[in-house]
Amino acid sequence: MEAPTELRVVEVMGEAPKEVTELAGHLVKAVQRALGFELDGTQDTLPLLDLYLEGLRDVAEESARLAVVFAGAYLGEVFRRELPAFTWLTPSDDHTSWRLVLRPPAHSNGHDHAPGEGCCAPLLAFSPMALVAECVEQARGDLWEHRLEPAAVFKVAAAAYLEAQGPVTDEDYYRLSYRFDIIDGLAALLTRG
Repeated sequence: MEAPTELRVVEVMGEAPKEVTELAGHLVKAVQRALGFELDGTQDTLPLLDLYLEGLRDVAEESARLAVVFAGAYLGEVFRRELPAFTWLTPSDDHTSWRLVLRPPAHSNGHDHAPGEGCCAPLLAFSPMALVAECVEQARGDLWEHRLEPAAVFKVAAAAYLEAQGPVTDEDYYRLSYRFDIIDGLAALLTRG
């Protein structure tokens, strides 16, 4: 079975940018070739992605960077599909600037926000590409800066949530499936207010 050329994930608020779905589609093909498994855009495929990323630790730096961009786009689409409150922010062609942002939940009147509420600021933002790069390199920093960026009013609550998760092994820390669970829990906390 041939892997899809483009991963299309639709959400209530719209579709992902075409550039994102094209990059994610490249990863689907690469994993199909390398591992013989087809990624389907769900959280259940993140352990397969972790396995694929382990193989990138010994490839040339430029090839690894390209794979990180593909995998980051795929990971972002998994978040967007599984957690529809997330949406892409792609302000430029520079993949290091791309973020997933968690929007505030819609009001009971069905609108995203009331006029004048200043709600354009996301509750949480992060770079899926940076998250993947950190897992591949098993180190923090470098070109990609990964950090969870909660809204200022939630910084204390977010820090308390992360602290409450307790210690984590290095092996788990660098698994995308673990990070998905952490961000999922944090997003649930923040959207509850």
